[in-house]
Amino acid sequence: MANFVDNHDNARTLSWGGDWGDKIKHYKTTHVMALTSVGIPIVYYGAEQYFAGGNDPQNREILWKNLNKNSEMYQYLKTIIEARKKYQIWAQPQV
Repeated sequence: MANFVDNHDNARTLSWGGDWGDKIKHYKTTHVMALTSVGIPIVYYGAEQYFAGGNDPQNREILWKNLNKNSEMYQYLKTIIEARKKYQIWAQPQV
């Protein structure tokens, strides 16, 4: 089973209506769930840059001109991925 928040078939989560701060909290939480739950985690490119494109083709923004390894979300995902590796999440029981 694959776990993901966004994909190329739908509008990105951050394009949905609502308060930006609330959306960011939700976005971070859902990525933690995707990265730490049983299954294969998938982070759709651009998530680390807070891409917020709507329906196809707006959800396929250009990453390489906008890649910022110091962005808050890039560093957040990096931290979760490092913890995933360190604690070998895939070998732990899901409780």
